[in-house]
Amino acid sequence: MKDARKLSDAQLYALDLASRYKLQRSSMGWWAVASDGSALSDPVEILAPNAIRSLWRLGLLDGNVDPLPPIDRPSLWANERARKLLAQIARDIDWPKQGWSPTVFH
Repeated sequence: MKDARKLSDAQLYALDLASRYKLQRSSMGWWAVASDGSALSDPVEILAPNAIRSLWRLGLLDGNVDPLPPIDRPSLWANERARKLLAQIARDIDWPKQGWSPTVFH
């Protein structure tokens, strides 16, 4: 597993989002949606395709990158390996005590 200290801020942010929501792709990039595919009430932030691609290549995301019909949009989510990495990071920097995650102040 990649050392968490080597993840960029953009990768860590995207991984945290992917642990709580699905990520869907468009021509502009990736964004978080509810598990049923509906829009979130929070403002939509487009995630850079290269950050998502690198997390996919690291084996931290699962999903349907090239879906077949009737699925109309590719979607990804954090897998168990990613969740364990995020839990390790949380323990290492005491996220629960600080009440902080990468997505809180982004």
